[in-house]
Amino acid sequence: MYKLGIVGFGVVGKSVLAFLNKKNIEQTAEQNLYDESFADRDITVRVWDMRALASEEQDIIKMYKASAVDPHSMGLEEFIKDNDFVVVSPGIDLHTHQNHQYKFLCELDFFSAFFTKPVVAVTGSLGKTTVTKLITKLAAAVPCVAHDTIIPALQVNEVSQLKTFMGGNVGIGMLDLVYQQDAYDVGVLELSSFQLELNRKFAPDIAVWTNWHANHLDRHKTPRDYFEAKLNVLRAQHDKQAAVVWHELLTGQTGPWFKEHLPEIKSLLCVCSERPYDQSFYTSLNRPLLYGFYCEGNNLVKMMLRQGAVAQTTPIFDLRVLPETTFLANWIQVIATLDLMGIDLQQLNALFEASPFVLENNPHRLEYVATINGVDFYDDSKSTVMQSTIAAFEKLSQKNRPIVLILGGLGKGVDRSPLVAHISSLPMLKKMYCFGKECSAFPGSVVYESLEKVMEDVSTLVTSGDIVLFSPSGTSFDLFKDYKHRGRVFKALVNDLKK
Repeated sequence: MYKLGIVGFGVVGKSVLAFLNKKNIEQTAEQNLYDESFADRDITVRVWDMRALASEEQDIIKMYKASAVDPHSMGLEEFIKDNDFVVVSPGIDLHTHQNHQYKFLCELDFFSAFFTKPVVAVTGSLGKTTVTKLITKLAAAVPCVAHDTIIPALQVNEVSQLKTFMGGNVGIGMLDLVYQQDAYDVGVLELSSFQLELNRKFAPDIAVWTNWHANHLDRHKTPRDYFEAKLNVLRAQHDKQAAVVWHELLTGQTGPWFKEHLPEIKSLLCVCSERPYDQSFYTSLNRPLLYGFYCEGNNLVKMMLRQGAVAQTTPIFDLRVLPETTFLANWIQVIATLDLMGIDLQQLNALFEASPFVLENNPHRLEYVATINGVDFYDDSKSTVMQSTIAAFEKLSQKNRPIVLILGGLGKGVDRSPLVAHISSLPMLKKMYCFGKECSAFPGSVVYESLEKVMEDVSTLVTSGDIVLFSPSGTSFDLFKDYKHRGRVFKALVNDLKK
């Protein structure tokens, strides 16, 4: 008897249970998890959740012939011990159960065992949702050209239009994609540190790591732990796959950590930056083959190095046609990824020149909401780290207009005082507000207990030409269900001002 436990019966737990009951395990014995074949073995599935399950959730468990465990009669430690393997939802913190980590499976384990199409995986502290959406949309909008790529899974023999899907944190659920994969050519996944924390086998054909800033320290305990969780997007890759990384991962706080792991990273390293580095930097990475993508004048340049020496330098894209959809750093990584996928960048250039480009369904990320009496309101509720708020503020500062900034949310164990120091030094700041439970993190701000009270005061302060930026820099869980709920409340308050 094979005993499998599911810890946490949220979105992932339900998806895994449905997947186990859909999949004909006997037909996929060669695709097993951790050398443990499911073939010819009976599986008993039990569900453990610390909360009281709703009646409809209990009905789902019964329908799939599983059983629910009472957490009061069997604690989590005992439940883990009593199973051969345990599937863990990303939201569950298992730091106190590391002696059983050999039993832990994550959603990515199941996905990688049964999904056979090429995959691009995007992670990072900032920008991963936007980058994921842009890669998905543009890879399907512009033809893929015949090329001899170093990534065999993405090779094409003739001009073709790729069918892409988006999954992970956004789009289609990962395990649902297993049954839909025949309808697509390439999958693009957005992955969080929680999803990657337990990953040991998932190896995307292209891994995109947008950036790193200390985050989720209430879960990962130390910045190094958070870094190591993110690094799991690269660990299992082989030499016919690629890693697109932002240069600060190699030059900033994480530089020593990243370089410590470089010998074990097998994939083609592609370093993205807004400017070129001295050749000594690339040589220090000690890679037999390396790509650098950087800005030079009006062009994005692709440089190939062999054994640290420049072998080829080619302008690949005209940066002047880039839409204002997102930040330049994100665009560099998006275009580098599209190039590795074989997308025709000349046609992409023509697409941007021909008509305005709009990224649909990207709410709450520096989203223009309305202009009222000459005052522009922007919703950046998706900002859950201070670096995101700084980036949004600096982008709007380019308009050379006074900015009223609204902060709040929970810092997840991160000191946000550098945010206040930096923003306070910028000339475009007109006033800074804070609401919620951690306003002590923002000295010098005007404090209110609720967003409604903030907006009442803002309405009496602003004058024509001002900008109001709602960019909390922390998670929403002190007062809201999630960042989307928080953003909807802000938009509703802006609409009330119209009246």
